[in-house]
Amino acid sequence: MVRVYFDTQHLYYLPQYLPVAEKLTNAGVECIFVLYPEEGFDELKRSELDKAGMAYHFLDSPKNAHLFYQQNKADWIFFGNPPQFCKSEKAKIQARLALVLHGIGPKAIYYTASEFPFDVRFVEGQQRLQRLQEKFPESGFVDTGYAKLDPLFDGTPASICLRELGLSPDKPTVLYAPTFYPSSIEKAMFC
Repeated sequence: MVRVYFDTQHLYYLPQYLPVAEKLTNAGVECIFVLYPEEGFDELKRSELDKAGMAYHFLDSPKNAHLFYQQNKADWIFFGNPPQFCKSEKAKIQARLALVLHGIGPKAIYYTASEFPFDVRFVEGQQRLQRLQEKFPESGFVDTGYAKLDPLFDGTPASICLRELGLSPDKPTVLYAPTFYPSSIEKAMFC
């Protein structure tokens, strides 16, 4: 059986990873989420993965991932960011490595992430595919779109009870859920 690890450094990787893992699981692939401690979020991660019927394993730190992946064989390892091990250490892992970003928008990391020698990188749209291929002609890229949006288009979105959120179901509603992770924009805006 094919085995895929989803290296999940942060809770907010789950919306991007889960639709992919569900499709792979339905195709007979064994999917295991590798999680790391995040204060206040570990129980939520467990709950969401249990609800989705996904296996998971906690590591103490992303710094321990390289040894874990050496000792626990997989066919693929999906990352949401470049791993916390050196490019030269990649050869010690038998699995193929893939980058599945979580929809970060126009940040510099979008391009610098491709400096790590992933076997394949999944990207969002032809324009980004073309720009990345020009910048990194030796790398493998595949245009897949945003996996976290798949449930909106394949008829499987989780139902949201607007009343439970204090909203009226009789009014048009836009749900806005910005992501937050400290970045250079805060430094630029508040210096």
